[in-house]
Amino acid sequence: MLLKGSAKFGFRKTEAGTRPFARRCLCVVLLLVLSIAWTAISAWAANSKLTESEIRSALQNKVFTLRQPYAADRLRFDQNGTLQGNNFVGPWTLDAVVEITKVSSKHDSLEIVGNRLYVSYSGLQANYARSKRRITIVIPWNAAAPDALQDTLARIFLTNTQTLADCAPDYWKPYLTDHAEALKQLAQKAHDSSTHTVLLNRQNVYVVGSGVIPPRATSTPDPKYSAEARSAKVEGTVVLLIVVNEAGKAVDPFILHPVGMGLDDQAVETVRKWQFNPAIFQSKPVPVLINVEVNFRLY
Repeated sequence: MLLKGSAKFGFRKTEAGTRPFARRCLCVVLLLVLSIAWTAISAWAANSKLTESEIRSALQNKVFTLRQPYAADRLRFDQNGTLQGNNFVGPWTLDAVVEITKVSSKHDSLEIVGNRLYVSYSGLQANYARSKRRITIVIPWNAAAPDALQDTLARIFLTNTQTLADCAPDYWKPYLTDHAEALKQLAQKAHDSSTHTVLLNRQNVYVVGSGVIPPRATSTPDPKYSAEARSAKVEGTVVLLIVVNEAGKAVDPFILHPVGMGLDDQAVETVRKWQFNPAIFQSKPVPVLINVEVNFRLY
């Protein structure tokens, strides 16, 4: 099976408010899941003794999100919630969300077993699929100190007072909040009113139009498929908002429209390697804000 990626450049208008609403729905669903699970965990603080049965009841058959999407199949943490050993981090859409299926005690430790849940997007809809990838999490356990266990788990998993935006990579944060859509609307307004620039990361960047000559791509290596997305036959288009600087480098990527299954992270990694002839304004190269579409298709 051959794989191929392609890209388009430009600046598109979208229906105002649709993507922010979808992001809020995603965050609400995840917060609801976390809140239900974490309510049971928080109740431990009132117990003077903690049994394995109570631990199992609070954790088993519930969904949690790792604060860091460690990719290893076996994770061992110390009392402070610090990972011991391999700390390779993967895409959160592949490695962060865990459905716990089994909890058992092993001497002075607690062993938590579960399945990774893969996240993909169909338009504005986030979808969750149970994968075949098992994950085992091992943490210290002292039945006489329930508070310590609760604190350790709070350092490993998101609690009901946190969101994905608190831990996700910077290029995901604007999508998980409303910042990217608001910035896009500002850029469109700057384009329509001929004000030329918007403020991004304390720097004025230009928008295409009104005398600003757009950048031209000179090198666009194809993105790679994640093995999980290829196996699931997931296809789609990742839309990024990027700045092409005066040197023709793609910087400050933001995800506007994700596909999931690790493809969004592949798109960001690939676009950072692209080369452009920079945008020109009044005969000088200038940084410019543009949309980039990275297509993932199976052939």
